[in-house]
This record gives sequence, C-alpha cells and structure tokens, in this order.
Amino acid sequence: MEANYPALLPDFPAAPISIAHLTTSNHGVPSDLESRLAKAHIHELESQLVSVQNLIALSLERAAQLERAIEAHKSIISPIRRLPNELLAEIFSQASQAAFYWDDISTSPVTSQAPWLFTHVCRLWAGVALGTRPLWSQISMRLHCIDEEARGVASMVKLFLERSGSLPLIVDICNEDNQLKTHRSFDASVTHVQRWEDVDLFVECRLLLFIAAAIRGQLCTLKTLRIWSCDKDGMGAGDLSDAFAIAPNLTALEAAFHSGDNTLRSPFEFPWHQLTRLLTTFSSNAEALTVLEQLSSIVELQVEFSSSGESIALARNFVTLPHLRVLEIMLQDMYFMSLGPLSYLLEFTAAPSLEHLGIQGMADQGSVSRFVTRSGCAPSLKTLHFIHKVTTKSILPIPRNLPYLEDLVIGDFGGELDVESEVVDTLLSHWHSVCATSDARLPVKLVDSQRTDSSFVPAIQEVDGLHISFDESLFIDSIVESRFKLHRRF
Repeated sequence: MEANYPALLPDFPAAPISIAHLTTSNHGVPSDLESRLAKAHIHELESQLVSVQNLIALSLERAAQLERAIEAHKSIISPIRRLPNELLAEIFSQASQAAFYWDDISTSPVTSQAPWLFTHVCRLWAGVALGTRPLWSQISMRLHCIDEEARGVASMVKLFLERSGSLPLIVDICNEDNQLKTHRSFDASVTHVQRWEDVDLFVECRLLLFIAAAIRGQLCTLKTLRIWSCDKDGMGAGDLSDAFAIAPNLTALEAAFHSGDNTLRSPFEFPWHQLTRLLTTFSSNAEALTVLEQLSSIVELQVEFSSSGESIALARNFVTLPHLRVLEIMLQDMYFMSLGPLSYLLEFTAAPSLEHLGIQGMADQGSVSRFVTRSGCAPSLKTLHFIHKVTTKSILPIPRNLPYLEDLVIGDFGGELDVESEVVDTLLSHWHSVCATSDARLPVKLVDSQRTDSSFVPAIQEVDGLHISFDESLFIDSIVESRFKLHRRF
C-alpha cells in the first residue's frame, strides 16, 4: 500500500510567482490580475484539500479493516485453540460448578446456565461440552418459579440425565410455595434417584414428605445431604421417620428444621454413626446428647438450639468425640439467652483433638474452661469464638490457658465488655507479661453488643503481637457451613 501513496497524493500546488510575495507582506494593494490569480490558487488548494480528506477517510476505513483482520487472524494462534480438549473440559467444569453453587436462588433454570451456554459458542466448544459428562451431572430445579411447558425444563432435565451417563448426580431442589403439584422435571430426576450423590433440598415439610416417599430406600450412593425445611403445617420433621435412614454412604449432613413460630424442631432419623460432618438443629440438650453418643466418627459439628439450656442430671456420662476438629454450638436468638443456672451441652462432652471451638450463647466462661480441661485439647485448640455475657474475672483465664491459640473472638451480650473496659486493659497487660519475649501473635476480636452507634468505626490496638479489634456484629462465623461448601464435589 505504501507504494500507492505517492500516486494518490499529487504535488503540493505552488502559488503563482507573481503573488507568492504577497503572502508574506501586508504592503500594497493587489491588482486585479493578482486577485484573480489568488482566487484561482485558493480554489486549487481547496480542491486538493477535499481530495486529501477523502483519502484520509479511505485510509481510516482501511485501517479499521486491517485491525479487524489482525484480530481475526490472531484467533488462529490463540492459546485457546491449542488447548487440549481435556483441559478445555476442565475449564468448563470449573465454570459450571461456580454457576451451579453460587447463582442466586431466583436465577432462571438450567436452560440459561452453564453448561448449556457452552454449546452456543462454536462447534468445537459444543462438541467438548456435549461430550463432557460431568458437566451434565449437576441438576438444579426451582419448582416454584418455572413454567415447564413454556421453558421446556423437563426436556432439559432429561437431556442432563442422558448426557451425564451413569455418573453420580448433584441435585438441587427448591420449592417455596409448598404446593404438591406434579413437576415432570422432578419426576424425571426421581427415575435416577439411585445416582443421587449430593442432594440439596430447600422445601416446606409437606413437599419434603412427598419427596422422601418417592426416594425412600433408593439412596445407595448418597454421600452429602442438605435439608432446609420450615414446618408451617405443624406436621413435624419427625413424621419423616426413616425416610433417609437407609443411606449406607452418607457422611455429610446439613439438616435444619424450623416451625411456624421459628422454634427449632428435632431432626428425624439418620445413620448418625456414619457421619463425619454434621450441621443440624436440636430442641434440647438431652436430645443432642442422645445423637452425639452415636457420632463416633464425627470431625466437624455445628448444632443450633432454640433455648440456651435445661437441667440435665449431673450423673449422666460424658460423651467423648475423639476425632472432632470443629465444634460450634449456637443459640438461634441471643435475646432468648437465659443467664440463670443451666446445664449446657458442653458440660457433658469432651473432644481431645479439637482445633476450633465456637460458642454463641450456649455456655458461660466456666463451662468453656472446664470443657478444655476435661478434653485436654489446649495444645490443639487454635481458634476460639465465644459470645456470652462477659465478665473481666471469668473471661481472662480462657486465653491464658490456651498457649497455641491463633484466633480469638470474644463477644459480649449484656456484660462488662467495652472498648474502654477493664477487660481490654487486663488482656493487654496479661499478653504483654506472658509473650513479651516471644514471637507469638494473636488476633483478637472484641464484640460489644451494647454499642448501638451505627457510625462506630472499629478501633484497633496492636501491642506486642496482640491484635485487638472491636466490632458491632454479634454472630460468629459458621466454620462448618463454609467447610460444607468447600467440600462439595463436582
């Protein structure tokens, strides 16, 4: 193209000699001849200017064409073209997993999600997506917000079932309207219930009973089960009886039940002795202890109560959980916390290998100290989250007797803790005297429930490795729940 530019650009028009000197001087009035020559030269210049502008426009258009051609040909040498199909399939798998687990609950069904979207990019991607069976082993059904006839969801579910071959299935079923109407998409998935390995049920109790009846006795491959159900009709989760009792491979369970007045209900029967991870609700400490006696292999445990405790016979035997690493005991509503003399679940358990302990309204400072001593878990305990009524005298022995603690959260509900309280000063003094000669570092979060100023900015103190921050939040992080999400298998 460069060779053509001299031909396209004519020589610059030279002004007539008789008027050239007039452009550099204001002296003298031009004659009629000089005026005519000047007008003719201006016309010539304007004509060439139009030609050059047209040439510029053509050049810009050509430049745009060249840029498009460059981008198109770059795709030939793009790394994505050189990826083996196996690696491309793995990328698709990661994207599908993220879409399946993290999409909002109101997101439209599988027709608009990965992996279906991969089949619309190009022939290569469609071939890889359709040929990668694990992509199609994750089935999500929102039974309350789909029009099966209009969206063809039942046909799409059947396609997923066919494309996944004989692989274990990850099934997510949600229905918020508590209607027992038949859904062809659900009926299609039930025909493959023997392949269900990871199941998430977010349904009302009536529909849960309906689902349980359809799948009873066929859960031979089930490993992880999550059930979140609200009993609005007073049926009770116990009515499910042995619906999930026969699940020989079940090891991870999340089962939370609430009644219409938001009171936690008892869970139904499970093969508790198989479980290694459990998140559930209990109506009483006695009920919880009955279940804990069966959890011989439990590693991670989170339990939630509707009340803070009740009297339990002190003669009752302790329950030892030898493999337990994570324990969280939480009160559903801190405003129902009783500060009177109660028997806490922690008083009747021991966990010698415990690494994380989270207590929210379900044990006082003395119970925690006695539990640590009884369990002998001080050398292994790395994290302690404690929310209760805090007093200076009773709270300080806890961190003092945990030499390997790496994370401490102390939350106060109506006690003596405050940013300017004696607890902070004493804790700082203690840490300074104990660890001044060591490299130990301990992040500490102090939560003050009496602070109501929404504009409060957390204060932070750093003294000899003791990092103290203040917050308004009353609730501890759910370690077990995050672990469940982390361990969800694709």
